Amino acid sequence: MSCLPMIDLTDTPINERTTRRINFKVLDEDGVGIPAASIDTITVTLFEERDEAFINSRDHVDIKNTNGGELDRNGEDGLGGWTMDPEDNQIVRTASKEEEYHIALFEWTYSAGNKDGKQPVRLKVLNLQHVS
Repeated sequence: MSCLPMIDLTDTPINERTTRRINFKVLDEDGVGIPAASIDTITVTLFEERDEAFINSRDHVDIKNTNGGELDRNGEDGLGGWTMDPEDNQIVRTASKEEEYHIALFEWTYSAGNKDGKQPVRLKVLNLQHVS
């Protein structure tokens, strides 16, 4: 499995319990964008970085043009995007005072399931104590 370098989005923190769109590229082993028609599966796993606790039951959830996922908006360039629900950006560790870090891991298969790839994305979620 080819794993792309982590995308670090911590310089633009997310307020807890708000939505956020994450854009990423679905690339083959040569770094070329894979068109949506060639992608067999694409999933997201979302977890808290320190404890690795899953967030909002996002454990290998299908996002191939469903569940907030969208592929190839601009043709055949391999551009992917996922719009997170407010529940995806919740503080899960009670010890988190100001912020915590989450990882969204995108994984895909292509070429009739014979090839695969993954892209991790690191996020910073701000703890807003008065959000209900």
